[in-house]
Amino acid sequence: ILGANLQIPATHPLRSWVVPTLIKEVNGVKVGFFGLSYKGALADPSPATILPYLTIAPPTVNALRSAGAQVVVCLTHFGMVRSRSLAGLVPGIDVIVNGHDNAVLEQPESVAQPGGGTTLIVSAGSYYRYVGRLRLLVNGGTVSVVDYALLGADADTPSLPAVQQAIDALKPG
Repeated sequence: ILGANLQIPATHPLRSWVVPTLIKEVNGVKVGFFGLSYKGALADPSPATILPYLTIAPPTVNALRSAGAQVVVCLTHFGMVRSRSLAGLVPGIDVIVNGHDNAVLEQPESVAQPGGGTTLIVSAGSYYRYVGRLRLLVNGGTVSVVDYALLGADADTPSLPAVQQAIDALKPG
């Protein structure tokens, strides 16, 4: 679970499941991920304290870039209005994957960043009706869209064996 603005007590079992950031190498490109939420997204956020996302985002983006991330992706749980605000106020985020408000975007939405550049916002709706697939091209410091698609998913969609194995491992024995 990615939660850059979540503070969880060290003694709580949830703590071991939440990390602020993650860097993965994908086809030779280092991609940095971080997650953000806001206080109103959860009826009862305990045991976590949710810090203001606009305070946490800039140093998190800088830390990911300093750690070598060539692309920065933010997973949000606060809806399109806040995702657009984040994109327009915090430079250095290449992609925001929107969640919480169930918005469906047929194409990525571009938002101008302060100081130049753009942030792409994608959103695939709710209840796994769609799974979004975004392919990017990284050329030096430029990140551009190769393609984006909303892929239909329903009860007849076969599971991927590796994903099903991970899910089965989490089920109580």
